[in-house]
Amino acid sequence: LNGEFYQLAFNSERFTDELIEDVYGLDKFGYGYKNVGTMKSGSATTAGSIEKKTPDDEDESNITVLQSELRKPLYDYGAQNGNEDNAALIRFVVEKFNLPAWLNYLASARITQEMDDVWANVCAYYDNAEMKSGVRGTDTWIPLGYDFNLSFGQHYLDGGMRPDGLMSTNDWFKSHPFYGGNRVRCYSSASMSATINEGNDGFEAVWQSSKFRRLYLRRLRTLMDQELKAPGTAEGATPFMLKMRKMAGLMRADAKSDQTKWPNDDKDDAIDVWGNNRPADMDAGIDDIWNNYVVPRREHLYVTHSVTNTAKTIGYGSDLNAGIPEAQSPFAELIAKITINTNDCASGVVIISNANDEVVDMSGWKLITGIGKKDFWEFPAGTVCDTKDCIYVVSDRRKYIADHESELTDQIIVGNATFGDFKVKPEFVENKTAAIEGVSLEDAGVLFSAEDEAAAKAWADSVSPALTQKDAEAGLKTQYLKVVAEPVEGEEGKYKAAIVVNPETVKAPIVAGHVEEGEPVEVEEDDKGKTTVSVSISNAIQGLWYGYEVSDALGEAANFANDVGSFERAKGTSHKVRGSPRTEPCGFFRVKVLPVKP
Repeated sequence: LNGEFYQLAFNSERFTDELIEDVYGLDKFGYGYKNVGTMKSGSATTAGSIEKKTPDDEDESNITVLQSELRKPLYDYGAQNGNEDNAALIRFVVEKFNLPAWLNYLASARITQEMDDVWANVCAYYDNAEMKSGVRGTDTWIPLGYDFNLSFGQHYLDGGMRPDGLMSTNDWFKSHPFYGGNRVRCYSSASMSATINEGNDGFEAVWQSSKFRRLYLRRLRTLMDQELKAPGTAEGATPFMLKMRKMAGLMRADAKSDQTKWPNDDKDDAIDVWGNNRPADMDAGIDDIWNNYVVPRREHLYVTHSVTNTAKTIGYGSDLNAGIPEAQSPFAELIAKITINTNDCASGVVIISNANDEVVDMSGWKLITGIGKKDFWEFPAGTVCDTKDCIYVVSDRRKYIADHESELTDQIIVGNATFGDFKVKPEFVENKTAAIEGVSLEDAGVLFSAEDEAAAKAWADSVSPALTQKDAEAGLKTQYLKVVAEPVEGEEGKYKAAIVVNPETVKAPIVAGHVEEGEPVEVEEDDKGKTTVSVSISNAIQGLWYGYEVSDALGEAANFANDVGSFERAKGTSHKVRGSPRTEPCGFFRVKVLPVKP
């Protein structure tokens, strides 16, 4: 409209080969099925029947086989204790499911309380062997989340939305950590069976196994600690909400324009979970998600369904405590009891054994198989090892299954891994790279082996975070955090990876007070050079980013009218390498900035 505002709308990308390839990073020639519903033969969804999207042929035999195999075992729908594992179904899951992907999807979807994936909004992808691209697949099924319009406590019943607020703690209506399994009720309607509800065959295939439930609960707890944080954690320290607020900031202006041009009316013709209590604006709606979804939801997961909650019997059922475990022990404590067997490496098999007394989530851990970044293999999200058990890391999953078909029970098989040549004894390192801006100097340090100092330095350089374009434009020559290799005293060939503040000094720009006139409040001379006293907290943070030393003294002319409390709380806070000073100040609220090396 020639620049005139029209509307703010959202759209969901079509489930096509492009989405499979570009968003999920999977081969577009694998078999993709949209909205597979409950995965039962002939089952329809709210969006219609299951629809094959890729590849462009008429062969749908693989999804028919999947549905048949999932239904073949004789489920005991009356069993409420959840202790009757079905050996045939477990074996099918081991052979045909990418189990880490299933564990990761289920844990992610239950944290956000996705309510519609049991019968509609989950798609299936078959990583088959006959790919036109020539890539050899794993011959496994992977669940792909799609269309999350019923999440964060919204609830749908009897053909419509329920306009009575968000629901996040009702285990008899989609709030249970095992929602979607056959032993957890999905509806609270009196017309439903009083004892059981038949859910999604794919979810049930995983959860009917007591071992797979343990693995799922460990992954769930990992994501709880990563995204929700424990009850009582402030909103500003909850990653889940920080992401939501950030997204809101990107669309706030358009949202206000949209509300002005398209005001809500009494007809209520849009999906509405608030009824007459609709929030006044977008921020009020997010406040509602925080107060009435996130806060009660994490209490429900951390307390009601905690393994430490003895008031509620632990088991698999709507009225039972799921038994979510305590937080996982630190990597440094776990690794001592984790061993790596490479005796069959030549045939493409490495066995990882866990002798710890707890289930261990190894998602993102890296298996060092040589020197340099290309000689790592990273475990995919959802890789979990049971206590006193092992996982099989294989280079060719199809071949491994074919060679060991008669031995399959409940093994965890992860593939297809790339080992390369074992130039060093393989060891695990915890994946620090992805979250390197969130670790402190005290947390840093993983041990690794290398042939010599040059090889150790090459490894450290390979895992150091890259300089972003914004950092380069801002004048930085290298990232402000860097990984360095330090020899371990008394242990030849052993090195410690330490995270240090970027030692290279950069030329800092002039930092002036961010007042309307653009002039600094006060400039002083001392033995360290010129000092700018700023009225802006963001200015002080900017100064820190560019390598400034920030003093504890508060300049008389500084004005903290908008954030006095933040500054007072930050007084005396030790300077800790934690987060990006541009986006997560973490207590860096000082005012006098002193250039270290102008």
